[in-house]
Amino acid sequence: MAISTGHTAVLTTPSQIDGTSPNPSRIRIFNASNDKTVYIGNDGVSTSNGFGLVKLEQMDIVVNPGESLYCVAESTGAEIQWIRQTLY
Repeated sequence: MAISTGHTAVLTTPSQIDGTSPNPSRIRIFNASNDKTVYIGNDGVSTSNGFGLVKLEQMDIVVNPGESLYCVAESTGAEIQWIRQTLY
């Protein structure tokens, strides 16, 4: 199992969180912003349809091979931290 980590600046347009893996992965996403909600989803994520993470909140998700996660915010200045564990 491989582990990778990173930080992503969250923009007002969808930004890919961490790339695409050919293997199933578990990803933990942490909203490192002090005052912004970030929204998680697919490449069409928006503040209207994304899964909202308020400041300092985190979530875990399993991502299937070839799938990617994206994030967006209502205004610039947000940041997320993530850790990906490839499951096999």
